[in-house]
Amino acid sequence: APMDVPVEFTGPLSLVLWIRSSTRDMDLFVTVRAYDPDGREVIVETRLADWFGADANALLSDLLSHGALVLGQRQPFAPAWFDLQRAEAALHFDGQTVAHTVGEHPSPDAGALLVWLANHCAARGSGLKAGQIVTSGSCTGMLFASAGTAVRVEIGELAPVALSF
Repeated sequence: APMDVPVEFTGPLSLVLWIRSSTRDMDLFVTVRAYDPDGREVIVETRLADWFGADANALLSDLLSHGALVLGQRQPFAPAWFDLQRAEAALHFDGQTVAHTVGEHPSPDAGALLVWLANHCAARGSGLKAGQIVTSGSCTGMLFASAGTAVRVEIGELAPVALSF
């Protein structure tokens, strides 16, 4: 339900629910959403308190802007073919190529990024957890699509991703 006063949530969130049910098993999903005064959903742009002052690796770990992340079914991964120094990436808006790069990832050693992230988290009292999703930045840079735009992304031999806003 909408709140009568402005509220800011900072830091990790947790929820305690007291539930009574006659079923033996159930899955619960909880979503926290923010809406502007006109009722439009607000998408969180970053997890960083000082986005402009953050170092390059912190920006990469935040997706340079954490507006959304598209996930699909897990597939076997062979790191030998996924060389960020040679990765070809193409981004299309409404069928028009808006970015095409080869080897332009800002940090081509994904292993070094993972080590940096693990150390960064450990220094702050947390760590990486089994099954946690880790991102490594963008091969095309950050581009903005307008409402109604059909977007298609192709990276190396990965299956293409298509979506519309």
